[in-house]
Amino acid sequence: MNRKIQIVFADPYLGIDSFSQELKENNNSRIISLNTIIRAELNSDSELGNLLKKQLDSGEIVSDEVIIKLLKKEINKDSLNIILQKFPRIPKHLTLIKEVLSELKIEIDNVWYLKLVNIEFALNSELSGLVIHAKKVGLTSENMLLNLTKQKDLYKNTIDILSNEFKLKTIEIDLEKHINLSEYYKQIATIPNNI
Repeated sequence: MNRKIQIVFADPYLGIDSFSQELKENNNSRIISLNTIIRAELNSDSELGNLLKKQLDSGEIVSDEVIIKLLKKEINKDSLNIILQKFPRIPKHLTLIKEVLSELKIEIDNVWYLKLVNIEFALNSELSGLVIHAKKVGLTSENMLLNLTKQKDLYKNTIDILSNEFKLKTIEIDLEKHINLSEYYKQIATIPNNI
């Protein structure tokens, strides 16, 4: 049986880790977050870690080549299915990761997008988890809206391309209706092929 990968995108503040954890528990999978593997590699003394440190210390953006090497190394750690968070971020990365997956005989099974709707409620209601989070970290509603807009813009082209090639499973999250996201994600994750 071929390994499978599920790709998960989420608007900020929607608990991508909670959703991914539910998918993991229901699909014999392992979660891969590019940010997590970059941090781990920076703390290692590997050749790839040293190359990564060199790029970052010189003020460079981490190269596509290094990103793909990191992901390939992480994917090859075991034979579990994969849940890949927030990657690919740009269309070029999609092309590169599809080449790696093809080489490793891993197929893209699902592409998920946790999309925040009813943004006005989310940014203005005292009941909203976003407003509670904003107060804890000192963000204004304007800053949160800017973060949401940036994130949506960053992924838009890639999500559009993915939706043309694969069945995109957009889960609309209305924080006025979905107060307990953990329970909602648990329900969704148990029936991934029925959405």
